[in-house]
Amino acid sequence: MASSMQALEIDADGYYKIGTSADLVEFSTIVNTENQFIKGKLMNDIDMSDVPNFYPIGEYTDDASCGVGNRAFAGSFDGQGHIIKNLKVSVDKPQEAGLFGRCSQATIQNLGLVNVSVVNTMESGGARLGGLIGEAVSTTIMNVFVAGDIVLSTTHSDTGGIAGEAAGAKLSNCYTTYPTLVASLGTKTNCYEGEDAIAKGATGELCYLLNGGTTVNPIWRQTIGEDTYPLFDTTHGIVKQMNETGYATLYIPTNDVTLSAGVEAYAGIITGDMLQLKDALQTVPAATAVVLKGSGYYSITPTTGAEALAENDLKGTAEPLEATGTQYVLAEKDGVVGFYKATGTIPAGKAYIEYGAAPVKAFLFGNNATGIADVKNATDTNATIYDLSGHRVEKVQRGIYIVNGKKVLK
Repeated sequence: MASSMQALEIDADGYYKIGTSADLVEFSTIVNTENQFIKGKLMNDIDMSDVPNFYPIGEYTDDASCGVGNRAFAGSFDGQGHIIKNLKVSVDKPQEAGLFGRCSQATIQNLGLVNVSVVNTMESGGARLGGLIGEAVSTTIMNVFVAGDIVLSTTHSDTGGIAGEAAGAKLSNCYTTYPTLVASLGTKTNCYEGEDAIAKGATGELCYLLNGGTTVNPIWRQTIGEDTYPLFDTTHGIVKQMNETGYATLYIPTNDVTLSAGVEAYAGIITGDMLQLKDALQTVPAATAVVLKGSGYYSITPTTGAEALAENDLKGTAEPLEATGTQYVLAEKDGVVGFYKATGTIPAGKAYIEYGAAPVKAFLFGNNATGIADVKNATDTNATIYDLSGHRVEKVQRGIYIVNGKKVLK
């Protein structure tokens, strides 16, 4: 490896700023010839198509006679949510290879690799390969993905989308579409690989799982129907799960959002002990609490220009909120979906009702065409019950019924 040929800019925190393919090549050169403890950060997405053969950051081999140095990368690398695509690495010695050859006590985070080819051309004696790292020793890897067309070719048995081997490494919130995340060792938390990652990625489930279910400032984004796997781009959708009841609540404080097809949002108006759902929306204004109706996973995409609601008694919380006895949250009890008195902590990103009047057992809800009955009518064993076709039935099941002359949702 030659010594450094150009000066990379260093920011106030000591990070080398990497904005081009040439910058990434230079960063590798500095690590492998001068300082393996440096820090680097991506300033934007980088296409490596113009680099026919990238030399791994942190060169390492177990064969001291092959002429490869032992300078494992021991610094920090922050992708800042950017992607490196079309990376090509080819080595002809028994050295570990990937974007990084070997990392030791390093930190790699917030990085995506799309379309990666890492090849060791030796007919025998090849070393470990990974899309990200050949071998990660006592290294922290978090919020990283390797997807697209992935080629890992070596005579060694250890190949993985993230790493060939991960002795003492800790991986969290990572995925790869390659069949194996890590071939051996490593502690993995909330990580996904191969067909499982591909299947969950197509539905939006993978994005939801990687975010731990949060919709408040999530790290991972995906516009379902457009993106085949999760990304970090904040212009893409926030993924929300609808539970099996078909109802959920949503509160996003920072921006307007557009809902994907198949899910609708409703404002809520308190009328006595009822919550009337109204104003079916596909675009929800920022800092507006709503009830969602749908099923499965949906993306909620940032937009602008949403009109504020004229009426809405729903409130939302951007931070976890301790219940004080006056809040009601969406829940299902005895088979009936409604807003019930909250206990404990209301999670961030949820809607609730603040109601300080005389105690109310619960609020049921419906749209403009459906009146709402107090929850006690839905469980009254002496009630007279009809379905919507006018036939009398013995008990309320899931759906809308006429109970003691009032419409009831279950």
